[in-house]
Amino acid sequence: AELDARTEELVTSQSAAREAVADAEARLAGKEEQAEQAAEFAARASRIAELEEDLATARSEGGAARAERDDEALVGLQEQVESLTAELRDCHHLIAELQNATRSIRAESASP
Repeated sequence: AELDARTEELVTSQSAAREAVADAEARLAGKEEQAEQAAEFAARASRIAELEEDLATARSEGGAARAERDDEALVGLQEQVESLTAELRDCHHLIAELQNATRSIRAESASP
């Protein structure tokens, strides 16, 4: 009888141990799944950070390229202004010559 009671106790303990092991394995599996999800999340977060950095770099480079184009356009406009200013000076010079010629012609035609 004592042997039967001891056997029953061992069977119950073994059954409880199996349940505890099954629970631990289930919790471990849950933890492993959480760890995998965390690793996936970390990888995605890292990729997002890389993409944000790439975007910032592209914006910066785009801004620099835009500034360079603006500088080139400004230089072109300055050259046009200088050219037009030179043409305007030439026109003023020609106008002055025409005015002088007109005065000379008037003076010659007014004299007897």
